[in-house]
Amino acid sequence: MYAVRIQQSAQSRSKIQNVIKTLKNIAGYDEAVDALVLGLVAREDVMLVGPRGTAFTHLVWTLARLVQAQLTTTTSAEEWPHDNVNPSRLVFIEIVPNATLPPRLIEKKNAWILIVAANEEAFKGEEIPALYDRFVKAYVQRLDGRDLLSAVKAVWLSNYKPIASMEDVEVLHRYAISLLRQEDIIESYYENIAPFVELLRMKRIAVSDEHVINTLPKLYAAYLAIHGVSPENMISATYDAILHVAQSREELQNIKEIIDESYGETINLIHLLSDGRQ
Repeated sequence: MYAVRIQQSAQSRSKIQNVIKTLKNIAGYDEAVDALVLGLVAREDVMLVGPRGTAFTHLVWTLARLVQAQLTTTTSAEEWPHDNVNPSRLVFIEIVPNATLPPRLIEKKNAWILIVAANEEAFKGEEIPALYDRFVKAYVQRLDGRDLLSAVKAVWLSNYKPIASMEDVEVLHRYAISLLRQEDIIESYYENIAPFVELLRMKRIAVSDEHVINTLPKLYAAYLAIHGVSPENMISATYDAILHVAQSREELQNIKEIIDESYGETINLIHLLSDGRQ
C-alpha cells in the first residue's frame, strides 16, 4: 500500500509540475503561479496583490481549467456560494478598492481554497492585518515589454487543456501532510527555518510564531510534495515559503535582498545542481 501511495504521488507530482510550466508561459507572473500552486497543494487560501487591470482572472481561470476544478468567481464577498462543501471548487473573489473581506469567508468556506485578488489600498485599516496575515501572498506588477507580448500570445494562441485533476492535488496534499508527520522532515524544517527567521527578525522583519508553527510548515511540505524531497529542495522550500508570507511589497523586496546577501551562493549552487539533474 505504501509503495502504491508513493507511485501515485510521483504521478501526481509530474502532472502538477506540468501545470506550473504551462502557467508560467504567461510571462511575468511566476511568483503568482508559485503562490497559487503552493496554496493549492497546501490547501491554504491565496491572495494576489497588484494594480487593477492585472490579468489575475485569466491566470486563475487557466489554473482551474488545467486541474479540472470548478471555478466560482465574484466581485462581491457577499455573493459567494453558500451551498455544501465542494472539494473541487476554487472560489475567486476580486476585492475592489476600499472593500473589506469578511472573516466568515475564511471561517465558513465551502471550497478547496479561496483565491482573492486585491489592490494594496483595499487592505488598510486597524482590523485588516490579522485577516490579511492568513493568506499565501504574491505581489504582482503590470506587465510591459516582452512579458506583455508573451502574455498576449498565451491568451490568444494557447489552447489550454486539462493536464491534471483535483484528485492529483488531493494526492499531493495528503502526501504533504504525511511528510509533516515525519520527525526528520520536521527537524529539517526547523534547522532551515530557525536561523533564517532569527536573521529576519534581527533585520526588523516580523515573522510571527503562528507562521513558523502553522503556515510555513504547510508551505514547506507542499513545496517538497511538488518538487520532491531532497536536501537542496529542503533549502529552496524554506526560502520559497517565506517569500509568500511577506506582509507588503516592500517587505517582500527586503526579504529577497536578505536572501541574496546571506544565502546567494547557496541558492546559486542549488540551481546548478537542479540544472545538472535535468
